[in-house]
Amino acid sequence: MTTQWLDKLDHVQPCYSRLAKLPLSIFGRGLSSSAYGISKLLYHAEFEGIPLDVVEQLSCLTTKLVDRGLAPEFTALKLPGVPSALLPGSPKLGGFGCIPWQHHITSRHAVWGVRLFRGLAREIHDRWSPPWLIVAHELLLTLMPPYMASQPPALGFLHACRDTTRFQTSACGQGLPHGPLRRMALGIAALSTAAGPLRDVSHCSLELGPWCLASPL
Repeated sequence: MTTQWLDKLDHVQPCYSRLAKLPLSIFGRGLSSSAYGISKLLYHAEFEGIPLDVVEQLSCLTTKLVDRGLAPEFTALKLPGVPSALLPGSPKLGGFGCIPWQHHITSRHAVWGVRLFRGLAREIHDRWSPPWLIVAHELLLTLMPPYMASQPPALGFLHACRDTTRFQTSACGQGLPHGPLRRMALGIAALSTAAGPLRDVSHCSLELGPWCLASPL
């Protein structure tokens, strides 16, 4: 765990301590922990990812607060009442108000992946395209396999979503940053798994060409 993430967790613990002092029900503690306790941490995780050891420690702290009403600094033993797997989700759906962090973070990465794909599908222009999109476009042109060099970068990104390991290996081999693009690709891959295979929903039929060789469509 890096010092940077330790500092972020240090900001979460005082919030949890204050929540533990309030006369809240388990539902109130669950909703408060999501809205007040970890909102800033989740914001950083949206753009940086979150280490698994941080997820585990945060899960322990949150379970301790929501289920047992205990502050992080409380060390006495107290038997749990509700299994931690049942805490995430809306009370309307049977949960207790906690956020499933990994699902939330992955979904945010997928949102940025969709924005990237839509931006790549349009023409990149230095004057009005956002800087992050221009950088992503140039990275994808560099990282695309040779047999896809003549294809649009949007298709190259879809290819990366299907094989994130090769994408990461190619970036590391060239000394290029890959974290944000890989997180977007993993988000799209998770979205594709949940939603099923991609389909062409346009009114115009696709024109067959060399792009079919490696297209994930």
